[in-house]
Amino acid sequence: MQAVYEEKNCQYWRTKICDSKGNSRQLWQTLSSIMGKENNQSNHGTHCADDFAQFFAYKVDSIRQSTSEMPKQDIPTTASHSMDAWAPVAASEVEKMIGDAPNKTCNLDPAPTWLIKEFRRLLSPFLVPRLTHQRIIHHWVFSSEVQACSRLSIAKEGRR
Repeated sequence: MQAVYEEKNCQYWRTKICDSKGNSRQLWQTLSSIMGKENNQSNHGTHCADDFAQFFAYKVDSIRQSTSEMPKQDIPTTASHSMDAWAPVAASEVEKMIGDAPNKTCNLDPAPTWLIKEFRRLLSPFLVPRLTHQRIIHHWVFSSEVQACSRLSIAKEGRR
């Protein structure tokens, strides 16, 4: 009976994967289901910022306690690097870098990677002056880019 169940289960997931052909979002959702991960990453129970802060405070305290008996390290010099000079970048180089980038997309991305790659020939001449000169020389960061996407994961008791 177990063998029949396992065969039907495998057949079901193979069909789901085949049905996802051409739809990477659906494929990743299917793979996440196979691996037992939740589809909705924004809802992780009743955890809140206080739980997150408490978890890290505990982590820091336990690390400090475990290293308190260690002798102080003598580090005479530290490496320091400065990135003062930037070589100009050609639109063709930016186009190649976009094309070579992995097909990964984050919730914070303004557009999916596949779309950026598809229109890289149109975008690269526009991006070159904005990415190389203004943002690097003047250290500009657009306010829309100052965001983070985090996934809270509280360790089980005894695994901290």
